[in-house]
Amino acid sequence: MSFLKTLLIVSVLTSSIAIAQTQDTITISFDKQLQFLDSSVSSDFKIPYTVQVKGNKFPNAKDSIYFSISTSIAALNPFIKNSKILLSQSIVKGNLEFDPTKNKDVAFKTLVDSIFNNQKKIELNLESISKNKFGTEDNETKIIISKSKLTIVLQQNPIKQKAEYNFYAGANFDLKEQLKASSFYSEIDVFIPGIIFKNKKTGAYVGGLRAGIYKNTSVSTEKENTFSTEVLTITENDTSLDSVTIASKTVQITPKTTFDNLGLYASLLIRLHNSTDNKFQLYIAPYAEVIQRSEKTEFDSKDLVELSTSRISRDTLNSSRIQTLLNKTNEANRKFYTSYYGLAFTAKFKNKHFEMLLNPTFGVGDIGFNFRGKNKLQLFGAMQFYLKERKYGIKLGGDIRKYFNINQSPFLVVTLSKSISLDSLISSGEKSDD
Repeated sequence: MSFLKTLLIVSVLTSSIAIAQTQDTITISFDKQLQFLDSSVSSDFKIPYTVQVKGNKFPNAKDSIYFSISTSIAALNPFIKNSKILLSQSIVKGNLEFDPTKNKDVAFKTLVDSIFNNQKKIELNLESISKNKFGTEDNETKIIISKSKLTIVLQQNPIKQKAEYNFYAGANFDLKEQLKASSFYSEIDVFIPGIIFKNKKTGAYVGGLRAGIYKNTSVSTEKENTFSTEVLTITENDTSLDSVTIASKTVQITPKTTFDNLGLYASLLIRLHNSTDNKFQLYIAPYAEVIQRSEKTEFDSKDLVELSTSRISRDTLNSSRIQTLLNKTNEANRKFYTSYYGLAFTAKFKNKHFEMLLNPTFGVGDIGFNFRGKNKLQLFGAMQFYLKERKYGIKLGGDIRKYFNINQSPFLVVTLSKSISLDSLISSGEKSDD
């Protein structure tokens, strides 16, 4: 046999052996390596997972291939309910479930609460499968486990944060003169923390909405604008006579202005920070507010010097000068709209007993009228805040705001109210629509 023939035979045999020993290979793995779990779960504890198969072939139910999942917490593993999972398709989605009665020596709920409070995370391990290959001897597919760990971070997912709808009713307080309830206060407030702007990494929505409508009253006694002036008063007015007696005197006048406010506000919440226990959130929020103000100015007067008393013809009362002097202490009324557009930094803290919100805002706004030669559009600063007791819904709130560069006292509103949750009404409405 020639050398060339021998080499040809050896090559054919080698190729045949190589073909006979060729195997298809597939891998199974978790579809991700990190995911978040809602920490509000209590005794009904389930951990969702997704296992995927990559390759040219997939096992079916007849191949009877099973895989199992365990956790990194040894005390939790004896409670696992479904330890064997059938691998019969390209994607297997399920929940790792637990049976609280499987281990009588350990209180399952206490164990879970301890994990949420102390561990803050759990690792799932994709264990070895019942068989590492399937198919016939001539057409065999090998199975390899890849990405066998999935880290579960235990924190409340902002996707599932509950929207809040509240109605508040109570009273305004006048703090400048004395601590007393001065008028009725009401507000409808909506706080929806997670509905837009999805974070691709965590799957959480970081954008939300805060909006509301309210009615309150603010009182401003402008002692800095106190002035002295001459006024006239009619001391004798006998209609049968053609003359009246008037007194001229110098008085000190202090204006007192009351604003009845009907406001509508909305802000787009963009979450900057969320604590791991979900008690504290910080948002940056584009903010807009429009207020209808009904202004009533009264004048408190104090007599200083009586100048003279005289009788004048009744016809003289119609002169513009005398009318001005007679009406200087009369109240003045007007209605106008003012607006605020800016950027707020909304901070909210909530635990089992209390809820607190701070909402400092800066921007520009329309003061609604020409104020002593100033343009309508002015820079402003505002601070809104409240502290609410959650069991009974008692809320102490405040609103301080001022347009800069104008000689006007800050608007100050302090309220005490009782909240009535509208969540049940909203939920029942949603259910009735289904």
